[in-house]
Amino acid sequence: MKKVSFYLTHTLYDYANVNIREKSDVLGLLLNTIPDIFVNNEHDVGLGSCEIIVDKMSRIIFTLINDGKIYKKFSFNFPFTLKENEGGEGDMFDNKWLIFDLEGERITNQTVSILKILFEDGAFIDRIHADIEPLDFYEQILQAIKEIELDVTISDTHIWRLIRYLYLFEPGYLRYDYDDVESRRNALTHPLHHLDFYFSNNVTFKLGIADDDRQYKGWKLDSFETMLNNNKPCYYLKLT
Repeated sequence: MKKVSFYLTHTLYDYANVNIREKSDVLGLLLNTIPDIFVNNEHDVGLGSCEIIVDKMSRIIFTLINDGKIYKKFSFNFPFTLKENEGGEGDMFDNKWLIFDLEGERITNQTVSILKILFEDGAFIDRIHADIEPLDFYEQILQAIKEIELDVTISDTHIWRLIRYLYLFEPGYLRYDYDDVESRRNALTHPLHHLDFYFSNNVTFKLGIADDDRQYKGWKLDSFETMLNNNKPCYYLKLT
């Protein structure tokens, strides 16, 4: 099992604290998280943490903290592979972790910069499907490569493959919420502690964990991560 864990900076916390309502929100957060994986921040400012766990499953997990209390955890598919840097990859920044796509091509900060330019230009919005040709994005990709203004050789076909893969991959989004807003809270429809499955309004649903903090004590600190780990025993639902 590979596991990367680091603390959230104020910047990444702000990105992670935005409600995820569609696939592009997942992609935007993923692209803004990858540079922090390279940095591997070990300074805790009390905002929470991020973990990437690659085992039988491959997931990125955010834990958000406010006033010392965990109020949200959420997770989605981490669509790349991780490799610990053993010093043989020619990495000028000496990153602890290296990231590769499924074809084995390395993803660097420069790659992410290009993808972020394309993301901000709307390249990931509603236009991509399995049969689309890279020619439709060719000029946009080349312009984004030029904009990073670095002496690098990055293939436009590599960027195109990443765009299509990121748009089509399954997020598998799941969120734990501690929601104590009285106007929303309802033991039957919006429990104090609950899980939200998926992000689209058409398919999302809630699963209550507990409606008060006393009941919640049975939900251990790492229960969310354990539930997502396919190598751990399954949890059972107990209907009330």
